[in-house]
Amino acid sequence: LQPVVKQSPSLGLTVVAGRDPAAPAGGHVEGDDGPATEVPLGLPRHVVVDRKGRVFFLERPQAGSPSPPDRLRKVEAGMLTPIYRARTDPYSGAFYGLALEENGAVTLLLTELTGQSASARSVIETLDPDAGGSPQEVVDLQGLLASGIARDPLSGDYFVAVPWQLGAPGPCQILRISPATGTRTAIAGTTFGCGSGGADPTNAAQPGTSVQLDLPFDVDVYLLMAGRELLFITDTLNLRVLALNVSAGPVQLSR
Repeated sequence: LQPVVKQSPSLGLTVVAGRDPAAPAGGHVEGDDGPATEVPLGLPRHVVVDRKGRVFFLERPQAGSPSPPDRLRKVEAGMLTPIYRARTDPYSGAFYGLALEENGAVTLLLTELTGQSASARSVIETLDPDAGGSPQEVVDLQGLLASGIARDPLSGDYFVAVPWQLGAPGPCQILRISPATGTRTAIAGTTFGCGSGGADPTNAAQPGTSVQLDLPFDVDVYLLMAGRELLFITDTLNLRVLALNVSAGPVQLSR
């Protein structure tokens, strides 16, 4: 079982959610709601914290667990509650990304898989955690299977890591997607698919679309001063983390 922990002011770690495996059983089982540190968790993944101090995280059931598919959960005032569970029919839902909107809504990157690969898809959805209900679909990635997402705080666009497509690996690119128009623009990774080509051995900044990526799994954006932004990318099979300058002007990539 995997507790979610935080660092205390004394530089120690404290558990935010999840029961320590060594602790005595308290009557709760995986998938329960209740006191956050008494409920066993499955496999917690992406995590974000909003301005109210609420912790949201994605959780995947452990192998063999009778719990539902992937779920979004919230820790507030020490209590663990469900926000949303991935659909089960006809899709087996898997959450691959989590981000926060400026208005406090939660952005989910949902990849839905079936036994027929032609039916797999990734969609971007938003959910107001205070209103309840189901998420609203914003963008259908139409055949691309994505694994990570971040929201541009300046433009409102989405940055999405896309390591796969239906029936084949690739395109191994980072896309910038406008929720208003659905326009998709590659800002990192080449049109040649996955690989390690194009990297400058001197680590000089390069145009993002001149460098091959290999299994780019996650992204996050950092807002600098004066409207400058850096997008950080985990380029997994190339064993590196990249920084992409996504401010106005040519998009530059560096390690």
